[in-house]
Amino acid sequence: MAKLRIHVLTGSSSEVLNALVNRQTSIGLIEAPAHRPDLKVERFFDDELCLILPPNHRGAKKPILRAAEIVQEPVLLREAGSGMRRFVEEYLEKNGVLRQQLHTTVDMNSTEAIISAVEAGLGVGFVPVMAVDKALKMGQR
Repeated sequence: MAKLRIHVLTGSSSEVLNALVNRQTSIGLIEAPAHRPDLKVERFFDDELCLILPPNHRGAKKPILRAAEIVQEPVLLREAGSGMRRFVEEYLEKNGVLRQQLHTTVDMNSTEAIISAVEAGLGVGFVPVMAVDKALKMGQR
């Protein structure tokens, strides 16, 4: 009987795609759609992104924050090359905010880091709803 050994690596969407192309891995999971004719890409599941704010933030009680209001804050994003970052930047751009207008002083390499940094009051962040639900269920937030 053969044993299956799984080795998990993490990285941005572009790093995962490069590892697949270079045959450094056989399977990869990424956050955003990839249009790569050289790879077989299948949708695994859908999630939504949400904006999270520190609990005492002036916008926390508002039902809607406009893109122009969001960019007045330090925005915590995933690292360059991340599918989630690309999605957020494209969304903001469609709503009148250019990448150059974002106040991004710190790039994070994990969703959990963004949640913790927002909780500490370092800015606002975009994260998957599933990650927020998990943190709330675990009683961390």
